[in-house]
Amino acid sequence: MIYLMCPMRWGSIKKQRKELTTEEKQAKVAELKRRIDEKKAQRAAQAKKDDVAREIARRNMGKDMASAREEYDAIQTRLVREKQAREKAEAKRERERLLKQIELDKAERRARKLAATTSLDAPERVSTTDVAAPSPGKPAATPEMQMQTSIDRLSQYRVGNDGLTALKTLLVYVTNVLDKPTELDKYGKINSANPAFKKRVGSFIGGLSFLRAIGFEKDLDGDLFVLHEPNEPRLRDAKLRLQKAIDAFPQ
Repeated sequence: MIYLMCPMRWGSIKKQRKELTTEEKQAKVAELKRRIDEKKAQRAAQAKKDDVAREIARRNMGKDMASAREEYDAIQTRLVREKQAREKAEAKRERERLLKQIELDKAERRARKLAATTSLDAPERVSTTDVAAPSPGKPAATPEMQMQTSIDRLSQYRVGNDGLTALKTLLVYVTNVLDKPTELDKYGKINSANPAFKKRVGSFIGGLSFLRAIGFEKDLDGDLFVLHEPNEPRLRDAKLRLQKAIDAFPQ
């Protein structure tokens, strides 16, 4: 059986479509309106949720910032207190240092006054005797002990860096002998009456006793200190001790 398909006009199809009644149209309009209202309600609810979430985040951020600020303030307060404590401790140490320096300066002035009223080597003979001839029962002082005692006494002359000048001058004497041991006629003799020597070394307690400790001997007929037989190990030890005292001298 053969069916013949004939083209149909759009107009005829349109005519065949059932037209909606007024009630059906109103129902469709109402349905569309309901869907629109439902979408609006959903968007409004979502917007409200978003607003609540943003408000919670803002409050949490505010709390975090407040907490961070409190922590920052606490750290700053602690740092300020630590700085104040350090400054207070440093001020205390400085006061103690100044008081100690004042006492040393007083002792230095007393020593200078004593040296000015006695002969050049009188204080040294007393000092050397005290070290070299101890009371019975005590061991004799070694040259190393005499050197260190002399250096310690010279290091107490702080005013005008007189002690530092004396130590540096003695270091030059020792270095010259070590570097030029064959020229003892020049570097192995020291004139204690020389004004420059008196100013730099001879007028301070510890200067002449140091020379004796490293081997210099005073000429009984004059003012010369002479080194007859250099002891190289002792001289090198003396050089190290002098350099250490110079490095440690307060500037």
